Amino acid sequence: MEQPPNNLSLGAEGNQEKTPSVEEIKAVFEKLLQGKPFKELRVETDEHGFKIYEIEVTQENGGTVEYNFQRIKDIEDYKSRTLSPRTGVTASIHATEYYPDGKIDGEHVADYRGGEWEYQK
Repeated sequence: MEQPPNNLSLGAEGNQEKTPSVEEIKAVFEKLLQGKPFKELRVETDEHGFKIYEIEVTQENGGTVEYNFQRIKDIEDYKSRTLSPRTGVTASIHATEYYPDGKIDGEHVADYRGGEWEYQK
């Protein structure tokens, strides 16, 4: 897989936001998965780094969990907006669990804001 650039600074001067680096995203997945092996499902990159990075983990019960990293859709739109300091999320991770009996469940796992990951658990 081609490695995208590490990150991009966004926002007005003095209110810099950045997208997480490849290493930061992989470190979050490693923390969430606690060493479990995973399969890459979908990777989309551009000149700013990962746009979408989806992985899948097989559970002991035969089900799977998909983790979806997604950066904000439009970097230029983000840079042109005036955002409250409390907004400023430049990326997030969600998990969707597929149970063997066909049930599906999902959760918001983390946000990337101001250069730091904020975990929801």
